[in-house]
Amino acid sequence: MKYGKYSKLSYCYFKSFREILRLLLSMIFKWKKPLNNVDEVGCTVIIGMASRLPYVLIANLICLSSIDWTELKKVNIAVDTTKGALPKKFEEHVKNKFPSLNIDFFYYNFLQAFLSEKFKLPYIFSWLSWCIGINNARTNCIFLHDYDALVFGKSISIRYDRFKENRSIFQGIAFYNNNGIVLEDRIATTFEAFIDLKWCLSLKPIDIFNKVGKIKGRYVDFDTFLYAQSRLPIKGSIAVEHMDSHDLVHPTQMIHQYTMFRRYPSRKLPCYAIIILPFYNYLGGKEDALLYAAENLTNSVGLVVDLIGDNTKFNLEMLTIEQVDWMLKNMIQASFLLKMKPYHDLIEYGIALYKKIQSPLDSIWLGDFTKEQRAWINELYQPHSK
Repeated sequence: MKYGKYSKLSYCYFKSFREILRLLLSMIFKWKKPLNNVDEVGCTVIIGMASRLPYVLIANLICLSSIDWTELKKVNIAVDTTKGALPKKFEEHVKNKFPSLNIDFFYYNFLQAFLSEKFKLPYIFSWLSWCIGINNARTNCIFLHDYDALVFGKSISIRYDRFKENRSIFQGIAFYNNNGIVLEDRIATTFEAFIDLKWCLSLKPIDIFNKVGKIKGRYVDFDTFLYAQSRLPIKGSIAVEHMDSHDLVHPTQMIHQYTMFRRYPSRKLPCYAIIILPFYNYLGGKEDALLYAAENLTNSVGLVVDLIGDNTKFNLEMLTIEQVDWMLKNMIQASFLLKMKPYHDLIEYGIALYKKIQSPLDSIWLGDFTKEQRAWINELYQPHSK
């Protein structure tokens, strides 16, 4: 019988492994500044950068720089490797391209880079990058901005105002409902979350890290920041402000799946989010990204494909038509919100994806698209009728 995510036996096993990992990681990072140095009014955006995917950062910042948010004071980018690993003059290029964002880059030290790369676990990279970004913040509020999240409109500014007005400690966009944790636990998801910096720094960094534990008698797996939230009084401390598709395009799991395919090349793994990666590269300035992916999909034998040219082998065996529809819908929505005219590269990439998983001809580009998205598609492609 299972209680939450784990049976009693598996709980003991996974808890033991996680506690050993937590002990090891607690030795490689500690806060470095006193609490009385974080009173600047405004917000610092924290981004954990996947150094092997630099174009994704450009795509992210194109959208972030387009929103109207006067309280944004700084963007701290924590890179998941040591200084010198990024392309030459990349930092300078980013800072010059987005001068209004007040960007700073921070890096792992040698030991941090070695251990995180040795484990290749997504939640180690995210925890360590966020901690480094947080440790260099000076505003009283921080915003955890996922690497694969594209933000639009006024929603972020409105959410910030409500966060300050309500004096919340943690504000997410939904309540977490996974890994044994249920909606009734009232623990907010971490991505696109506003957090009170003083509360954050009052914790030990390892208290923020993932933890296998119990909540209300259930065996659960606390993701980053979830265990820390569970120790807060619920009333007034944790809030949720939803964001819809007009304000946020976020495939989730893209970086997670990329990291897992780096850890287990060619293995049959969840892959639905990874197919949006060529689009992010295209949006970030890699002009041949979509056509490169389309060509490889067309010419490769079998379902193991290199989609981005870095020799990472993605196994698309678990990919479904519905998942292709959903990811293409995200790509179209981002293009639409950025006022990009219809372009053949995306249409060709979509066709190649459908054909790779042997979709029927009458299902190609015929997903649950909105009226505006359908009009965008139809300028270049007319789906076959069923």
